[in-house]
Amino acid sequence: MLAVGRREFLTYGYQRTSVEGIGKAAGVSKQTIYRHFNDKSEILRAIVLQTSARFENTVPLISDALDTKAIIENCVVTVRRSFFDGDSVDLFRLGIAIASQLPELSATLNGYFVKSLAPIADQLGMLAADKRITVISPLEGAAQAGVLAVEGVRYHMGFRPPAIDDLPDDVSAIADLYLNGFLRSDAKAWPEFRPDPETNPDRRTLNIHTDIKSYFDDVADLRLSEDDLQRLIGVARKMFFASGYRDSSLDEIGPAARIGRGTLYRWFGGKEALFKVAMLHAAAEAGARKLSSPKPGAPIEATLRDLALWVSASLCGRTGTQLYRTVIAEADHDPVLARTVYQLTRNRLAQALSAVLAGTDAGRDLNESQLYWTAMQFITLATGGNRYLSLDTRLNADQRKALAESTVATFLYGHRNLG
Repeated sequence: MLAVGRREFLTYGYQRTSVEGIGKAAGVSKQTIYRHFNDKSEILRAIVLQTSARFENTVPLISDALDTKAIIENCVVTVRRSFFDGDSVDLFRLGIAIASQLPELSATLNGYFVKSLAPIADQLGMLAADKRITVISPLEGAAQAGVLAVEGVRYHMGFRPPAIDDLPDDVSAIADLYLNGFLRSDAKAWPEFRPDPETNPDRRTLNIHTDIKSYFDDVADLRLSEDDLQRLIGVARKMFFASGYRDSSLDEIGPAARIGRGTLYRWFGGKEALFKVAMLHAAAEAGARKLSSPKPGAPIEATLRDLALWVSASLCGRTGTQLYRTVIAEADHDPVLARTVYQLTRNRLAQALSAVLAGTDAGRDLNESQLYWTAMQFITLATGGNRYLSLDTRLNADQRKALAESTVATFLYGHRNLG
């Protein structure tokens, strides 16, 4: 029955899945299900626990013959294989997608996923006890290694996961970054991340948050002012963020924005196009947040600290969090939009950071795509992983500063204890 429930949740989402529907698909009565589960949230919890247990059983034991980097590589391989094999990506995505409407359930599911890293935490704890690495705590170190292994939210945002046979290509670099940091890296090969030309934002998209009317080519004759459009998109954003795409209606958005149904359809043609514009509007706004230029002669640590604070303010703030949750929920339906939002919110930071890294000894010989991949790993660390998308709390100023300090230390110098 759990296998059927998993299929139902991943096909229809949490809100549109019912105990009755699961029972019908599984060929059992509702009464039978209720003898084991109080409601559908308990079924979903059981499914996640089953997945977590399966992961825990795949973590290989430490061999005394392995050096420190080989142990970290084993941890990275285990996480990547578990995440990319089967439907794990979809299950993680479901946990994020329900966070706005069901924050407690989303946080609980996230907790299960984090706890499943316990075997990796045990291995990191042994390395720390031997003074080979330094981590705040073994579980925190495992969570950080895990999120680097899966490259943050990248594969929740419409990018095609790598084939299982291709997994070894990036493992050494990820383990090296985690262990030695960027400045002390010794990986022989460095991964590349080429921005998707199909979804790389053009000038109209980059400016959509301040000039919606210019985004459209063929509706200049319609009598809606820029202020009318900004009001409409503001209302649409709020409703999509609160209820998601599927549970929002033009019949509610139009009246709330004081825009007639006919006008809505002439401009957008339907809800899907309005959703796209509203999400691009929010993404452009987040990506355009003021970004200070690096100060000449400033230590690289100070420059990266400022960039990390920008990330936590832009991506982990209320708008950034709501945007990512909403787009991730529809990434299967519109992967092109998801990839565009990913790049629109991150490209400016990635370009600024790439220029800084290219001036270091470690980055001088890297090409543009390799620097871009490295910048995306920095952003992953600067968001504290993906947990913020499942939690209903925002970081305060002191927590953001502490996260920035931790991000810079890990990214530049890694966790290896040099004694």
